[in-house]
Amino acid sequence: MRTAGWILLVTAAINLLASLFTGIVTTLVGAVVDVLLGVQLLRLRDRWRVWVAVRAGIGAALGVFICVGGVMQPGNTPTVIFGLGQIVYCGSLFLLVLGTPTPRRVGLGRIVFAVSVILLFAGGFLAAQQAGAQPDEALEGRT
Repeated sequence: MRTAGWILLVTAAINLLASLFTGIVTTLVGAVVDVLLGVQLLRLRDRWRVWVAVRAGIGAALGVFICVGGVMQPGNTPTVIFGLGQIVYCGSLFLLVLGTPTPRRVGLGRIVFAVSVILLFAGGFLAAQQAGAQPDEALEGRT
């Protein structure tokens, strides 16, 4: 349970930073929810595991919608990768809060979380690459 708590607090910190840089309020709301849930798990409050599972279920559903939206638009690979990262992240939370937390399951949950971080950073990198490439392509078309 504590691993899931730490993961929620780390992602809350990342969401707070993203909210400061982008001004998007929804990441701020998600960060507050993650802090609340993470602190309760760190305090070993067992009944909060259900709420983390609910949060992970909503996040996984959102990830599926993000993936579907990205697939429907040609050339939108970063969106698909973001959606996959969200689904994998929620999978790590499911591994850590549902069922009996064995050492093998906790280790797998940590690995799955690391994969989700890699996917999210890869999606961000590709999105930045595409955003940086678009103005150059527009200039080349004018000459």
